[in-house]
Amino acid sequence: MLKSIFVAYDRSEPARAALRYACYLASLFEGKIHVGFVIELPVNSEVGPGLMAGIEDIAVAPPTFSSEEIERIRRERESEAAELFKEAADECRQYGVAHETRLLVGYPHDEILAQARWVDVLAIGKHGLQGDGHKVGRLAQNVIRHAPQPVLVATRYADPPSEIVVLFDGSEKALHALAVGTELALASELPLTAVTGGETLDEAREVNALGLAYLTDHGVAGQAMLVTAGPAPGGASVDEELVRTLKDRMRALVVMGAFGTARVKEWIKGSTTRTILKGLECPVLLIGR
Repeated sequence: MLKSIFVAYDRSEPARAALRYACYLASLFEGKIHVGFVIELPVNSEVGPGLMAGIEDIAVAPPTFSSEEIERIRRERESEAAELFKEAADECRQYGVAHETRLLVGYPHDEILAQARWVDVLAIGKHGLQGDGHKVGRLAQNVIRHAPQPVLVATRYADPPSEIVVLFDGSEKALHALAVGTELALASELPLTAVTGGETLDEAREVNALGLAYLTDHGVAGQAMLVTAGPAPGGASVDEELVRTLKDRMRALVVMGAFGTARVKEWIKGSTTRTILKGLECPVLLIGR
């Protein structure tokens, strides 16, 4: 049940989009939104002169901050958080969902992941204020990889979803994604499409049939979509074809397993998760475990 959602919030447009999609999901299950803002204060280095001796030409001592400066930064960030919490509260009220705010202090990655123990879903923008719309920020990548709960990633808001799309490859994570997609489709009464990619049409059809059988068993009239790699030689990969097929479906909510291969294989062959997040602007709900 997707009843409680923690949203990592800041001034970026992707974070605002994450909040709006989270509000929509919470409204389906009479759930609650937990809006979090992380204050990352500067930390003075403990590197002493002895450790720096002899390396002056290749290293620069990190800046130091007085206690007064750190306190000033804290007050500025707390004031910023208060403004953002008012904005978030207005958004939650528009969707009629309960909410609370959490002011956190520490490293954003650690603080966001710590909230996963208390909620069903984490929601985060694809990148921060200085990010590139076509890249997944480092913070979002780390949260997706290590979160014990599903992670909703948003780029920009395009109205509530009008369909559920599940990327299904037959893996354990994909089965979990299909279960979550089924739950969403039943609660929202939106159509569900099970999309399967394969090197050949027969391969994709065989895997997709398993997904459709699951949907039938759970009372969901899902549709099938099969995607294959482009014609060889030099054709588009299955992942690239998936992006091309789904790129214009801005009002889809895509549900998929996250980072299903080892990092060495990702480095050699690329990552489906990263390709999908980079290529699509619709919200993506990633199932990591």
